[in-house]
Amino acid sequence: GAILPAVLSYAVPVALSIALMAVCVYLFFYTGTLNGLLGHSYIDPDTLYRFGYPQFESTKAMLDYYAESGISLDERYAEVAARNALLLFVVLAQISQLFFINPICKFFALDGKVTGNFRVFFLTLFLFCVVGAAYYAVDTTDFAWQILQITMFPWQYVLIIIGSLVAWFFVMRWIMKHNSTNFITRLTEKWYEKALYKVSVKSDEEDNQDVHTVHRHI
Repeated sequence: GAILPAVLSYAVPVALSIALMAVCVYLFFYTGTLNGLLGHSYIDPDTLYRFGYPQFESTKAMLDYYAESGISLDERYAEVAARNALLLFVVLAQISQLFFINPICKFFALDGKVTGNFRVFFLTLFLFCVVGAAYYAVDTTDFAWQILQITMFPWQYVLIIIGSLVAWFFVMRWIMKHNSTNFITRLTEKWYEKALYKVSVKSDEEDNQDVHTVHRHI
């Protein structure tokens, strides 16, 4: 009913904007690493293995393998860097949504309504701290991998991702404030209503068949 449009008006633009920005982050880190703009010294054989590539005992063994096989090692570095950046951005963006979902001030309130519930606000800050602790406070790459399924970036690269996150946040806020994606929301709502109608019709037909079957047996 009335809840569906409200949910779609938020969920659809947020999902699309996160996906588009995540693709931009992925492409930036992929091309940047592949072209030498971004270094990849933080990626060792263990890191490649975690991301699904063959395991090697040493860096030399890895270099010899890729040299003999003709497979581009630079492309492997670029893929790992891009996947890592994409995942970290999505994690931070998902946490940032809580500022919109539970606005404590008008700056975060997309519809002008302020909740004033600081518990969710502090929970959001706590989640950011957890990500930071998993990433840097604990001096081990294994911890970051086990908690976030990502490897540790140099801090300069993290700043690039945080910059992308801030850009996404303000663009998302502007889009929602100006209702710039209403047409997408309406299309999604119409698709959902048609799908729901088809399911309802199919369910009614099955119920009618069951009733006819019971009457024949009687």
